[in-house]
Amino acid sequence: MKKLKIGQIGIGHNHGAAKMETVRKFPEIFDVIGVAEPDSSWLEKRGNLPAYQGLPFLTVEELLNFPSLDALLIETDVKDLMHYASLAVDRGVPIHMDKPGGENYGEFRDLIETARQ
Repeated sequence: MKKLKIGQIGIGHNHGAAKMETVRKFPEIFDVIGVAEPDSSWLEKRGNLPAYQGLPFLTVEELLNFPSLDALLIETDVKDLMHYASLAVDRGVPIHMDKPGGENYGEFRDLIETARQ
């Protein structure tokens, strides 16, 4: 079975580290290519958590443009979820986005519609 190349944008969401820990428990399924955190305060607060040890920290653009990227975990602050989810979906990258789905239902509905297309 081909491993899924997966990455994570954001480490600020309270569930982000747990999601990464779970993915890393299944190395036969997932190839974690890296993590992107655009907010330096979150890097300082959570960048050294065990869930992220040994993983490369990339820019958002590097992660989004990684060859053969299969999926992204979107784990930013709630106010930024829709922005980063939209960047991935617009490139055709499947996402797992934590709840809540942003701060505006209309934007979330539009994201779902774009993903369906």
